[in-house]
Amino acid sequence: MMKPALQCILLGLWLIGGHAAASNHSPASVAAEWVHSDLATASVDAAIELAPRARGAEFTAWERSFTKMQTRYVRFQVDRIDVPAGADMELQFISDSAGVIVERYTARQLGAARSLVTGLLPAGQLRVRVVLRELGHPASMRLAGIQWQAPSTSTVPQAAMQRGDPVATLAEQHELRRLGESVAMLHIGPLGSTCTAFVIDRDVLATNHHCMKYSLRFQQGEGLPVRACGDILAEFDYVREREVGKTAPCTEVVKADAGRDLVLLRFALPLTSRGTVRPALTPSTGDPAAGRLQILHHPMGRPLIYEDGCKFRGRDEPDYLHDCGTTPGSSGSVLLSQDGKLVGVHYRGPFDLHLTQEQVYELYRIHGPLYNRAKPAALLSNFP
Repeated sequence: MMKPALQCILLGLWLIGGHAAASNHSPASVAAEWVHSDLATASVDAAIELAPRARGAEFTAWERSFTKMQTRYVRFQVDRIDVPAGADMELQFISDSAGVIVERYTARQLGAARSLVTGLLPAGQLRVRVVLRELGHPASMRLAGIQWQAPSTSTVPQAAMQRGDPVATLAEQHELRRLGESVAMLHIGPLGSTCTAFVIDRDVLATNHHCMKYSLRFQQGEGLPVRACGDILAEFDYVREREVGKTAPCTEVVKADAGRDLVLLRFALPLTSRGTVRPALTPSTGDPAAGRLQILHHPMGRPLIYEDGCKFRGRDEPDYLHDCGTTPGSSGSVLLSQDGKLVGVHYRGPFDLHLTQEQVYELYRIHGPLYNRAKPAALLSNFP
């Protein structure tokens, strides 16, 4: 028999996660949009100064080793990049554990960027190296810092109450496993904040606009006709703990609508494990029928989770209401009908996660149970 005190704690977490049966009106004063971040960062602050060099054999001009274990991935931040035109050089990131170059940047790529963050590099023994073949004028850059995944222990209890199961537990031929190939986790900006996104066109992902406030590149372009998104990385096929999926950087903001809380982003999408193009999810044009829904998402930055059996709870214009189990990191996740059609895009839960147990119960007492909210998928079909 579960102890009453523990029952109380679990009920509170269940409510905060948006699992409770709810009324159709959540108070705007408490509803919150949340993304997730579990990155740890350490400063390196290593200046890399490169002197001119006549063309010759490849020469290692700068090198430094790092060891980072017990994490899913490592990322390096490089800034203050100043590489002249005509240089023949590379910035390389090497896994000494595997004995391979896992990421490299040419002189042309470096010359076009003032800063960069690498992709998701494997943990272990890593080496950062600059090799020169020719350099007509001085070049410089700074290895600013290193990031790694460090899951927050303060949110583990809520994650433990998360309804749903890993997609990896499904058979390869299961429909949700196939649809899951079109769902990605976004790593956003210098803090590595995470949201969920999904393929809406051959090379376009859809997610929530509020996730973009964590993209430094996007924020720096405010007021410009074209906004950048180069500090957003999509990770597909992340279905098991400790594994790293296939990644692709964002190349273009296709459309953005803060009012609808939706944004479309272009990526050079990696193929599936079968070598096929990732299928686009087709938005439904009507309301979901009353009854069961399915959700695919990356709650708390975890491997892809599915839930089958949550419910559509009606409309509170212009939103759909649902009771699927969501947490920070679920923003941008797909709500599917039982026949696999895209019916909604989850964007927020009913409670601010900073609320205490007592505050949650008081809101429940005043307003009744509250639902999570989603944008109708039909909004994606008539995007302005």
